[in-house]
Amino acid sequence: PEDLPASFKNNKSAPPDGPPREGGTLKEMLLRAEADIFKATLSRCATTREAARALGVNQSTVVRKARLHGLTLRTAPEGSGRGPARKKGRGNARTAGIARLG
Repeated sequence: PEDLPASFKNNKSAPPDGPPREGGTLKEMLLRAEADIFKATLSRCATTREAARALGVNQSTVVRKARLHGLTLRTAPEGSGRGPARKKGRGNARTAGIARLG
């Protein structure tokens, strides 16, 4: 201990039994940081797909993490062709083709 720098010798912030626990467990701190990152990204991106590109993750991950952290997702405008505003009774071409074959 004598050869340690003074900054290490006089460090009173960490108790002898481990690091300070002010922010909670590592898992709790990481969850808060993740929530902050997703909140900031979603606030500046128009869509979850855009947020996914910005974060380098899948769009489904953005949706799942937003729900996990209780964040509100923007919905696509009516008639934009994106999001839940779809017309009922119309499947996609692949499923429509399969239905006709059967």
